[in-house]
Amino acid sequence: MTAKSDELPSELIQKFGHYLSKNQVLDCILTCKHWCFALLPVYYKSTEIRTCDWDRIKGLVSRPKRLYSDFRKYIRELVIFSPVVHYKLHNIRSLVQGMTGLMKLDLVNVGCLTDDDIWLLSSNCKFLQHLSILASEDNRITDEALVSLSRNSPQLRHLFLTCTSASLFTSRGFNAIADGFESKLASFSLEIISITHQSLPDSGLRNISNALPFVNLQAENQPKTGQALANILQKHLNLRHVSLDWPFGMEDCLQALQDQFELKSLHLGNLVLKDSKIIHQNPLEELVLFECKLDPLVIESLGTKQMKSLELRGTANVDIIAGIAMCFTNLVSLVFNNSFHVAVHRCVTDQQMLSIASHCPQLKKLHLPIATDQSLVSLSEHCLELQDLDVIDGKMITNQGLTLFVTRCRKLQKIYLGRANQITEVGIQTLAQYNRQLDTLFLPAGAQISDNLVPVLADRCVALKVLGNVVWSIDSLEVQIPLLKNLQMLYLLPLRGLGDPFLPKHRVELLKKTCLRLYHISYL
Repeated sequence: MTAKSDELPSELIQKFGHYLSKNQVLDCILTCKHWCFALLPVYYKSTEIRTCDWDRIKGLVSRPKRLYSDFRKYIRELVIFSPVVHYKLHNIRSLVQGMTGLMKLDLVNVGCLTDDDIWLLSSNCKFLQHLSILASEDNRITDEALVSLSRNSPQLRHLFLTCTSASLFTSRGFNAIADGFESKLASFSLEIISITHQSLPDSGLRNISNALPFVNLQAENQPKTGQALANILQKHLNLRHVSLDWPFGMEDCLQALQDQFELKSLHLGNLVLKDSKIIHQNPLEELVLFECKLDPLVIESLGTKQMKSLELRGTANVDIIAGIAMCFTNLVSLVFNNSFHVAVHRCVTDQQMLSIASHCPQLKKLHLPIATDQSLVSLSEHCLELQDLDVIDGKMITNQGLTLFVTRCRKLQKIYLGRANQITEVGIQTLAQYNRQLDTLFLPAGAQISDNLVPVLADRCVALKVLGNVVWSIDSLEVQIPLLKNLQMLYLLPLRGLGDPFLPKHRVELLKKTCLRLYHISYL
């Protein structure tokens, strides 16, 4: 005896749905009402929304009764993403109000919630475990939001706060975090950034927001805040991830971190690290230091730990990177950037690059100022698993060096060619030929690369989603870019000497309409 598809139990259909992709689940939903009711919870369980699509779907958010079923109650994980900082999403409160089963909310570059929204979210979503929000002067998330979370969301385990002003939160809000959540936070992040928007003349575009350290001149007048932050670290002893970049109170935080013994990931910014005790007593797998000053003894002792990811952004001198990397044989990700405060940016030498490559053969991500072909050759001989490469500089890299590298490292998914202006279309075509899975490509700035490259990329790199450092004219873009069927983000360089170097707004919208998946165009 065989059962018809509409007679299968809903639980069994949902089991099937967990093994299908999002599009496959949607196809099944459209078959009949029975399958629709069964698979709606699976389809909406993990939902991602781009802010550029908000105007199109906000009607569904505000009038769910007109839909076949109120999808909001099925959402367990919600990510709202914007490539640039975005502050206003109309009807966001209607969406928040109906997500009674929400467990994870991640707002990436989106500062649309207010204190009232956070109170509503914490009151309705009793199972909330993960929250990432952006607080700014525009949306005014303050201590009241933190107090609401501590009172109404006892199951919250991962809290990520990004702020544009240190005046938004005081010791009252931080003490509420310290006393709330049953002292069981597993992740805590507090970072302050300065968002700058540069308007483009008559273009309707804004450039990418820059995250830079923000200095509060009144930091010295707020000693209680440092103690409140330290209380968070002292009372939540189950922390696995800590990220701190705040203009004051960091010394108290460093002292409190010495009571932590289970940290797997540690991000610290804009401080002076004089002691390596915190690094040694925790089983760290990821260490990120941003614009930190390190004592020489701390630098020498970094290599005693076996980590998988190391990021030193404006923290150490490029000369010591090779010595540190020699002690990290299990390193998978290595990122180094020169400090914003130095006038001369140096690159690793060929000998240093050989040392790094030979001691870290498992590297999959490498962002390092590289200048010559020989450095690429060293990588190609030892780091065959490399997937993400940013040469940052690359001023002496040629087609020959790039060709030798890409013929050996065939797992590349992302490559940023910096200022390697000696690379021509021939080198890029070779790159596309041997790395057809490439999804992110930033062309060398200043190189003479014509729009004839686009058909080659469209044919060989079908998965290409991000294309950067493009200098082609608007006429060329409207003809060639639609060939890249999966392109989602396009970063342009202004055309100098041709009148207005920026695209008019109506031409930008027309370009987006001709490329079905393209949703973001910006200038670098």
